[in-house]
Amino acid sequence: MTAATKFIDFFVHDILDYSVMTQNEKNFYKDNTVFDVRESITEIITILEYKTSMKDINVRTLFRGFEHLKPERQSLVKTDQKRLQQVLLNLYSNAVKFTDRQGKITILVELIKDFLRISVTDDGLGIEKKNQKTMF
Repeated sequence: MTAATKFIDFFVHDILDYSVMTQNEKNFYKDNTVFDVRESITEIITILEYKTSMKDINVRTLFRGFEHLKPERQSLVKTDQKRLQQVLLNLYSNAVKFTDRQGKITILVELIKDFLRISVTDDGLGIEKKNQKTMF
Protein backbone atom coordinates (compact mmCIF):
# COMPACT_ATOMS: atom_id res chain seq x y z
CA MET A 1 0.00 0.00 0.00
CA THR A 2 1.47 3.37 -0.98
CA ALA A 3 1.56 6.43 1.26
CA ALA A 4 -1.11 8.12 -0.87
CA THR A 5 -3.36 5.07 -0.58
CA LYS A 6 -2.91 5.03 3.20
CA PHE A 7 -3.80 8.72 3.34
CA ILE A 8 -6.97 8.19 1.31
CA ASP A 9 -7.82 5.20 3.48
CA PHE A 10 -7.44 7.31 6.65
CA PHE A 11 -9.53 10.10 5.15
CA VAL A 12 -12.39 7.79 4.12
CA HIS A 13 -12.37 6.15 7.53
CA ASP A 14 -12.46 9.59 9.19
CA ILE A 15 -15.65 10.45 7.32
CA LEU A 16 -17.24 7.08 8.08
CA ASP A 17 -16.30 7.29 11.76
CA TYR A 18 -17.74 10.79 12.02
CA SER A 19 -21.04 9.72 10.47
CA VAL A 20 -21.30 6.76 12.84
CA MET A 21 -20.56 8.96 15.86
CA THR A 22 -23.10 11.59 14.91
CA GLN A 23 -25.86 9.12 14.02
CA ASN A 24 -25.65 7.12 17.19
CA GLU A 25 -22.86 7.47 19.73
CA LYS A 26 -23.63 3.99 21.07
CA ASN A 27 -22.33 2.51 17.79
CA PHE A 28 -18.91 4.07 18.31
CA TYR A 29 -16.43 1.30 19.08
CA LYS A 30 -13.05 1.82 20.70
CA ASP A 31 -10.54 -0.89 19.85
CA ASN A 32 -7.78 -0.99 22.49
CA THR A 33 -4.76 -2.94 21.35
CA VAL A 34 -1.10 -3.09 22.28
CA PHE A 35 1.15 -1.68 19.55
CA ASP A 36 4.46 0.06 19.01
CA VAL A 37 3.87 3.82 19.07
CA ARG A 38 7.21 4.45 17.33
CA GLU A 39 6.06 2.40 14.34
CA SER A 40 2.73 4.27 14.22
CA ILE A 41 4.49 7.63 14.22
CA THR A 42 6.91 6.44 11.55
CA GLU A 43 3.94 5.47 9.37
CA ILE A 44 2.43 8.94 9.74
CA ILE A 45 5.73 10.63 8.90
CA THR A 46 6.14 8.37 5.86
CA ILE A 47 2.69 9.24 4.52
CA LEU A 48 3.65 12.91 4.17
CA GLU A 49 7.36 12.42 3.49
CA TYR A 50 7.04 13.70 -0.08
CA LYS A 51 5.64 17.02 1.18
CA THR A 52 8.25 17.48 3.90
CA SER A 53 11.06 16.71 1.47
CA MET A 54 9.65 19.13 -1.13
CA LYS A 55 9.60 21.88 1.52
CA ASP A 56 12.91 20.72 3.05
CA ILE A 57 11.29 20.51 6.49
CA ASN A 58 13.36 19.03 9.31
CA VAL A 59 11.20 16.46 11.16
CA ARG A 60 12.35 14.90 14.42
CA THR A 61 10.78 12.66 17.02
CA LEU A 62 11.66 12.65 20.70
CA PHE A 63 10.70 9.99 23.23
CA ARG A 64 10.85 10.78 26.95
CA GLY A 65 9.97 8.77 30.02
CA PHE A 66 10.36 5.34 28.43
CA GLU A 67 13.90 4.77 29.68
CA HIS A 68 12.91 2.88 32.84
CA LEU A 69 11.04 0.21 30.84
CA LYS A 70 12.63 -2.96 29.51
CA PRO A 71 13.98 -2.40 25.97
CA GLU A 72 11.40 -4.73 24.37
CA ARG A 73 8.56 -2.72 26.00
CA GLN A 74 9.91 0.80 25.61
CA SER A 75 7.51 1.95 22.94
CA LEU A 76 4.52 -0.32 23.48
CA VAL A 77 1.23 1.36 24.36
CA LYS A 78 -2.34 0.18 24.78
CA THR A 79 -4.98 2.34 23.13
CA ASP A 80 -6.99 2.57 19.95
CA GLN A 81 -4.25 2.60 17.30
CA LYS A 82 -6.48 3.68 14.45
CA ARG A 83 -7.89 6.66 16.35
CA LEU A 84 -4.45 7.69 17.56
CA GLN A 85 -3.11 7.58 14.01
CA GLN A 86 -6.07 9.63 12.77
CA VAL A 87 -5.39 12.35 15.31
CA LEU A 88 -1.65 12.28 14.63
CA LEU A 89 -2.20 12.44 10.89
CA ASN A 90 -4.44 15.50 11.30
CA LEU A 91 -1.97 17.29 13.60
CA TYR A 92 1.06 16.37 11.52
CA SER A 93 -0.52 17.26 8.17
CA ASN A 94 -1.51 20.67 9.57
CA ALA A 95 2.05 21.19 10.79
CA VAL A 96 3.43 20.30 7.36
CA LYS A 97 0.90 22.51 5.62
CA PHE A 98 1.66 25.61 7.70
CA THR A 99 5.41 25.22 8.09
CA ASP A 100 7.51 27.25 5.70
CA ARG A 101 10.38 25.90 3.62
CA GLN A 102 13.29 24.69 5.74
CA GLY A 103 11.11 24.82 8.83
CA LYS A 104 11.07 22.41 11.76
CA ILE A 105 8.48 19.99 13.11
CA THR A 106 8.92 18.05 16.34
CA ILE A 107 6.83 15.12 17.50
CA LEU A 108 7.31 14.64 21.24
CA VAL A 109 6.09 11.42 22.85
CA GLU A 110 6.16 11.45 26.64
CA LEU A 111 5.28 8.71 29.08
CA ILE A 112 4.21 10.41 32.29
CA LYS A 113 3.35 7.84 34.95
CA ASP A 114 0.67 5.78 33.19
CA PHE A 115 -0.25 8.42 30.62
CA LEU A 116 1.01 8.99 27.12
CA ARG A 117 1.25 12.56 25.88
CA ILE A 118 2.03 13.25 22.25
CA SER A 119 2.56 16.75 20.92
CA VAL A 120 3.27 18.02 17.44
CA THR A 121 4.97 21.39 17.30
CA ASP A 122 6.18 23.42 14.36
CA ASP A 123 7.66 26.82 13.67
CA GLY A 124 4.87 27.89 11.34
CA LEU A 125 2.73 31.02 11.65
CA GLY A 126 0.45 29.61 14.33
CA ILE A 127 -3.02 30.75 15.26
CA GLU A 128 -3.63 34.39 16.16
CA LYS A 129 -4.32 34.93 19.88
CA LYS A 130 -7.77 36.38 19.17
CA ASN A 131 -8.78 33.16 17.33
CA GLN A 132 -7.36 30.68 19.85
CA LYS A 133 -10.30 31.01 22.24
CA THR A 134 -12.78 29.94 19.58
CA MET A 135 -10.66 26.97 18.52
CA PHE A 136 -9.93 25.49 21.92
